[in-house]
Formats: sequence, structure tokens, C-alpha cells
Amino acid sequence: MIRSSVNGRIRIKKELSLATLCTYYVAFYLIWCLNVFLLFPLLSPVLGGGAIFLVTKEVLKLLIWAISALCLILYFKENMWISLKEMFTSGVKWASLILIFVVLLLYAFVVIYLFGGSFKISPNFEASSLIAAVLFAGITEEIVFRGWLLNAALKKYNKWISIISNMVLFLFIHFPGWIYKGTFFEMPGILFNCFGILMLGFIFSYAFIKSRNIWVPIILHMFWNLLMKLFLAM
Repeated sequence: MIRSSVNGRIRIKKELSLATLCTYYVAFYLIWCLNVFLLFPLLSPVLGGGAIFLVTKEVLKLLIWAISALCLILYFKENMWISLKEMFTSGVKWASLILIFVVLLLYAFVVIYLFGGSFKISPNFEASSLIAAVLFAGITEEIVFRGWLLNAALKKYNKWISIISNMVLFLFIHFPGWIYKGTFFEMPGILFNCFGILMLGFIFSYAFIKSRNIWVPIILHMFWNLLMKLFLAM
């Protein structure tokens, strides 16, 4: 914190250093690991492992991750690229974002064809899974990674450093889930998963910077999850 005097009054400015930002990311990461490896395995047999369990997982993420991120954005408001209010209310020129949506759609078609072999609705698709995967996941992860981490990075660093670092952080947070599912060491699948998450991290980050509105990457994230659930049940 930095103390300054304005008209005789002491004003404390909250400084968000790189070390502090990394510390918060590590805290989020550790909390997520505890959820994946300890809490969720305990909840699964109790809740049956079905739709109720999936929704419970995402609600916990929303409460633990998203609420914490929103509080941090408010606390470090002077260190943010855009304010919390602007992030949710700034006008969006949707016509200028068409290319981003097209790129995401084309990329989704490639993934669906490579993994599914066709564009038919997956026989394993469950409508109940949409509540967790589409609604909650998109909101929570975008508030944390674009609304908080990217927003803070853009205040201190140039656009490309901020985007690339955010892509990597977004990739790392998926590792615990892949390890728990036993897919982390499967080749070449894990390499494709890593590339896929990095690609999504770039698209969501660029969309946030282009629009200055968190709802844009949230909608893109929801759209992606919807397609993956419909066609691949992922």
C-alpha cells in the first residue's frame, strides 16, 4: 500500500504488484485443487454424481471463485484496466465482434468433427448438464480469468503479454481436473486439450479487450460449452 496526502488527508492507495497478483492466483489454484481432489469426491456419493452434483460443483465455484474475484476487483479498483461497473455495463458493438464468433464457431466444428466424426447430437447428451456447464461455468471462469486476472494485467502490461499470460494461467487451472479424470498423461489427447484451452483463452481474452465488457467472453464461453455438451457430451 502507498500512503499519500491530499488536502491534509492521508489517502491509502492499494498497489497490486505482480507478486501479489501471482499470490492470489496460487490461492485460487490451491482452493480449486482442494475442491477437485477432496471436496468433490466426498460430495459425489452423497449427491449421486448426477445433475444435482454437477450443479452443486458449479454453485460452489461461483460462490468461492466468482464472489472472491468480484471483491478483489472492487478492492483493487485503482489497479484495474476497466472498473467493475464498466465491465458489466459498457456498450457493445456486436457487429465488430462477428469475426470472433465466426472463428469460435469454425474452431468448434473442427473439434466436433475430429472427436465425434459427425454433427449429430451425442447419444450421451443430458439436458440437465447444461445448467452447470453452460450457465455457471461460463460466468464463474470468465469473471475470474478475464474480469479479474486479465483486467489487472492490462493495467500494468501491454496487451499481448497480458493475453499470453492469461492463456497460460487458464490452461494450468484445467490440469487438476484432467489429473483427477486420469486423462492428463494420455497422448496425444492431452496435447490437443492443451492447445484447445490455449486457443479458447486467446479468443475469450481478445473478446474481452475488444468489447471492454465481460458479458462478451461469458457468452462466447457459454456458447462453446453448449456445443461441446450437445455434440460431444464433454
